Amino acid sequence: MHRSSLRPTPRSRFRGRAGRPGGGPGPTAAALSAGSLAAFVPPPGATRLLIAADRDAAGRRAAATLEARALAQGLAALGPQALAARLGHGMM
Repeated sequence: MHRSSLRPTPRSRFRGRAGRPGGGPGPTAAALSAGSLAAFVPPPGATRLLIAADRDAAGRRAAATLEARALAQGLAALGPQALAARLGHGMM
């Protein structure tokens, strides 16, 4: 991994968006496989979900499954494509 990719994102970019005192991105979880991503259950009290996934077919299907389920449960969910567009990345 290139050294510059290890630099943390400036905290000011996320400040106050999580609705927590002091801001910050909030709780974070990682899935080790597409199956785990699709089966992920947000913690109680979660109000939004930002979903990142591998760009292969399995990753995209898992992200779509999780995003649809989260939206049906009333969460504000952003899948990989919407998240990339919102952050200004042309990654998807």
